[in-house]
Amino acid sequence: QKQNRQREDAHQPPPGAATSKWEWVSAGLGLVLVLGTVGYIGYNALTSQPFPPVVTVEHAGTVPTSGGYVVKFRARNSGPSTASGLAISGELVEGSTVVEKSEVVLDYLPSHGEQQGGLIFQTDPAGLDLRLEAKGYLDP
Repeated sequence: QKQNRQREDAHQPPPGAATSKWEWVSAGLGLVLVLGTVGYIGYNALTSQPFPPVVTVEHAGTVPTSGGYVVKFRARNSGPSTASGLAISGELVEGSTVVEKSEVVLDYLPSHGEQQGGLIFQTDPAGLDLRLEAKGYLDP
């Protein structure tokens, strides 16, 4: 047993053994990277100005269903902020008269992201002016 213990002890460095210079270089590099990342995030949080989401809504097709007509849309956020509770409104207009309205709320639209959805109308949108727009949002 004593001989086995001596063999095990021979493979372990003695207590207080010197740390190699490459370990110190690696540790220093890791410290610089961590501090640099934390500093960048802190600086960005303190100096950036909050800009609102920039939402555009575009028509992506119409599908007739047994319950009416589904006007598919694509909402894109090209802004730097996220929008939650985003209200999308659609109107079918003939001349200056609004024939029908439909609205939907998107739970979440990320910065530089997009969501697709549909608005349901009873009236056939063909031959009418379709107006789609974002009406409002909440800051998450």
